[in-house]
Amino acid sequence: MRPLKRLLRRVHAKEKHQESTPASVVVAQSEPRSVFAHFVVGNAVTMTPEQWEFDIIEAQKAHIDGFALNVGPQDSYTDNVVHKAFAAAEKLGNFSLFLSFDYGTAGPWPVDRVINTVNQYKCSSAHFYYQGKPLVSTFEGTQSVDDWPRIKNATGCIFVPTWTSLGPSGITNTFHVVDGAFSWDAWPVGADNKDTTSDEAWVKALAGRPYMMPVSPWFYTNLPQWQKNWLWRGDDLWHYRWQQVMEMQPAFVQIISWNDYGETHYIGPIYEPGIPEGAANYVSNHSHDAWRELLPHYIDAYKTRNGTNTTTHRMAGTNVHNPKYPASYGEKISYWYRRNPSTSGSHSGTTGNNPAMGQKELNPGQVSQDRVFVTVLVTAPSVVQVQIGDHAPTVLRACTAGINHFSVPFNGQTGPVKVAIMRGGHEIAATTGPAITEQCVDGKINWNAVTFAIPQHSNMAYRSAAPSTADNGTIKPEDFSQPYCDFMADNPTIFHAVNAFAKQLEQHGYEQLPERDVWTGRLKRGGKYYVTRNSSSLIAFAVGSEYQSGNGHAIVAGHVDALTAKLKPVSKLPNKAGYQQLAVAPYAGGLGKTWWDRDLSIGGRVLVRDKKTGKVESKLVKLGWPIARIPTLAEHFGAPSQEPFNKETQMVPIIGIDNSDLFEEQKDAPASGIKAGTFAASQSPKLATVISKELAVDPNHILNWELELYDSQHAQLGGLDKDLIFAGRIDDKLCCYAAQEALLASPDSASPGVVKIVGMFDDEEIGSLLRQGARSNLLSSVMERITEAFATNYGPNVLAQTVANSFLVSSDVCHAVNPNFLGVYLENHAPRLNVGVAVSTDSNGHMTTDSVSHALLSRVAERSGSTLQLFQIRNDSRSGGTIGPMTSARIGMRSIDAGIPQLSMHSIRATTGSLDPGLGVKLFKGFFDHYEEVDKEFADF
Repeated sequence: MRPLKRLLRRVHAKEKHQESTPASVVVAQSEPRSVFAHFVVGNAVTMTPEQWEFDIIEAQKAHIDGFALNVGPQDSYTDNVVHKAFAAAEKLGNFSLFLSFDYGTAGPWPVDRVINTVNQYKCSSAHFYYQGKPLVSTFEGTQSVDDWPRIKNATGCIFVPTWTSLGPSGITNTFHVVDGAFSWDAWPVGADNKDTTSDEAWVKALAGRPYMMPVSPWFYTNLPQWQKNWLWRGDDLWHYRWQQVMEMQPAFVQIISWNDYGETHYIGPIYEPGIPEGAANYVSNHSHDAWRELLPHYIDAYKTRNGTNTTTHRMAGTNVHNPKYPASYGEKISYWYRRNPSTSGSHSGTTGNNPAMGQKELNPGQVSQDRVFVTVLVTAPSVVQVQIGDHAPTVLRACTAGINHFSVPFNGQTGPVKVAIMRGGHEIAATTGPAITEQCVDGKINWNAVTFAIPQHSNMAYRSAAPSTADNGTIKPEDFSQPYCDFMADNPTIFHAVNAFAKQLEQHGYEQLPERDVWTGRLKRGGKYYVTRNSSSLIAFAVGSEYQSGNGHAIVAGHVDALTAKLKPVSKLPNKAGYQQLAVAPYAGGLGKTWWDRDLSIGGRVLVRDKKTGKVESKLVKLGWPIARIPTLAEHFGAPSQEPFNKETQMVPIIGIDNSDLFEEQKDAPASGIKAGTFAASQSPKLATVISKELAVDPNHILNWELELYDSQHAQLGGLDKDLIFAGRIDDKLCCYAAQEALLASPDSASPGVVKIVGMFDDEEIGSLLRQGARSNLLSSVMERITEAFATNYGPNVLAQTVANSFLVSSDVCHAVNPNFLGVYLENHAPRLNVGVAVSTDSNGHMTTDSVSHALLSRVAERSGSTLQLFQIRNDSRSGGTIGPMTSARIGMRSIDAGIPQLSMHSIRATTGSLDPGLGVKLFKGFFDHYEEVDKEFADF
């Protein structure tokens, strides 16, 4: 949205370039390639930290390495916005930022401000470094060339400016300053397609210095306040430009842009306050999210120096470039088009090319073609059909596995646009976009493109600045694979998990309700709330905008505790044979045979009294390294090395070595500063010291703790195709994670007459007996308090009516079929991974599923496009239990047991499918979305 006249006169001029001097910064062939997106900070003033995190995650999913933050000297908010950006990138990790100082919008930057700004952020872990130096760029600023020797000397930066107005020949005169260059020449002139002539000239002029190549999908602007009203050809540019990137292999690529709405080349989400005045007419409801759908494949092919028309097997190998969000290789469609034909209304003064830059004025319809542009990723040769309205479809052939690109003319046709992938006469994937229409808003043609994709992007909707708590798009299960692994790695104990769930809820607008407070008068229709108990159980709920007391509650609930080994009240043990040991007790089935020889760390909550206030605080701790191991006895010792083992005497963890008994002079241990009679004095002195240092507290102020051992190996994607998840503590944090994501994704407009509830309980593995377990009054009291808050006359009748109208999905993991032990599974009742949630049944009442509840959830699955599986234990085996029977029986509501399959239940490390977290989200979101309507079908039950 900057003045482009002087810049682009030079950009599109043909010139001879001079011989270049040798480069001081040379691009090595082994140097990693990086892709950035141009981010206009001025359009992000109202963005919240949550929205910054969302955008960064979306960019990571697209395999974009970072943002180039365009900052102007005139904006007072710059530092505040940039600070949010760096904070979000530091928190998320694996994402880089660098500053691009804009000299073209409001004049030059003062030298001292540039130096101070660079130095302020260059030490951030999120700042991008190239060859050991922080990278800095500009948009123009050629009048300030002589400022940069001083800036570079004061900051130690590597300087890659956008001095496109100098052209390739002019840049050679600045080699005493620049280390590389970025060209803004991303679009063709006139009715021709973009070639690489300009890029080749830049590369030659730079003589081995790094070149940052521009890529952009579109350009249309109509902002009279800046004398801007023209378009350049977009059309096929997005696809073919990436092919040129693969051929050119530049050191860097910069996408123009992530969020420049005024010039319509944005590929990021739309935030309403960031749209400049007058641009909403052509930006609103014109999402460009689908341009990111195939970016992982383009970017990975560029980084591996492979083309995109290759087999999916070869392409799968490129996942190393973003292991956090590996590209998925199912059928995909990305397509875009203008909704108004070029002859359907007024051009509003828009020209093809910009005459003010000396370019020949063309009819905009000659430059921007009336065509549907389609890119597909297919796993095998396929037929692609493009149909406009009721007209006969155009049949195209994707002849190779991989990415194939086409375009189809409007040919005067109007109506919805359907794109389908066909193989063997069967429809493999299909999607329909909005109608091409000659009915223009206010009689004016909108020259912006609309984009669509399948699978649909995670957040395709046009969004305001307020944090979105609803996802109206289709759930993509693969989007949850790595985030679930990250959640498990970050939250190893129940206290960490509940705390993380609570923080996520607050980021989505949920308000915490203390149990000690009165809720009547505080709860509102449309409100979102959560409550915790003991910091180890949590219930979150969203009150529908049309909810009336007596209406139903749609509940998904599971347990968040896991098998573990907890420290005993006195964890200190005398040394044995030179080893320091730790006294622990198994929780449920902890300290089983899979706990031997594992790298164990420790974490949990610590109660500390604040010396100044006297108030007791809870602090979470987790050590970042393994501190314990339970060593096996080598099989060479014969019978003693074989089971059974005594958990009290033979499975005691070692936490260090102490041979002081062998050396008389070392018998007096160094003073730990721990006072006699304190809680810390009853614990291992070294452990108490380490924990207190980790929390930066005096060990004598520790009143108590609840610490546990856990497998320190992180959850991770595995398998040749990364279609498995290997993790500890899957049971049952997996279902709790899926339930919460589903609640947050369910739009407020879905089932507005009910209350949507997610419950996560402690103590399930030991019978749910305690106040924070499912046998307690936690869920029932929340349901009662909600009912009371909206009741005119509260009493047993309205409460009973609420219970009768409610439904519980008791969601606990179930047994996936193990290929090595097929004989222990009941035929036709053996759930597979990466297929869908399994309904669990039991003829003896260990599960709550009956014909009514199964039929109801089946209708939900139909509506949400989910697949249900079945599990039942064999007659000669013993069934486990869930929170379902106890909760349903005590409260009296209808219920079903439905959980996500996993292998190796109750092992210290288990396995589920990479799609299974997302498949759980999909079904549970469908339950929240459709419960109100589906329940009407079962009004007699």
